[in-house]
Amino acid sequence: MQGQPAYLFGKRALTSAATYVARVRKLFPDWAEEVPKLALRNETFRSLCEDYGLASEALDLLEVMNRPQDVEKMHEYRAIIKDLQKDLKHELQASHDHDASQKKEK
Repeated sequence: MQGQPAYLFGKRALTSAATYVARVRKLFPDWAEEVPKLALRNETFRSLCEDYGLASEALDLLEVMNRPQDVEKMHEYRAIIKDLQKDLKHELQASHDHDASQKKEK
């Protein structure tokens, strides 16, 4: 990676993170406004967004290639994605519950 300005790597990381957060926004349209806010303030949620985006991209690629030897990998990625969706939903609900309790206290 020599010869590349350091700022390019940061920009690429930000672009990827935004793409992954956008995927999660599409997954949970009812929480579309909350998703990017939570991603900014919650490292666990941000990491889940990245994991979900990477797993989704990998599955998309395997499905496009459509090779018989990748069938088991596709099943594994689908299971991983399903688990990540549950974890993302849990984080969103926990954040919503926390925000709601904070508003009641005020």
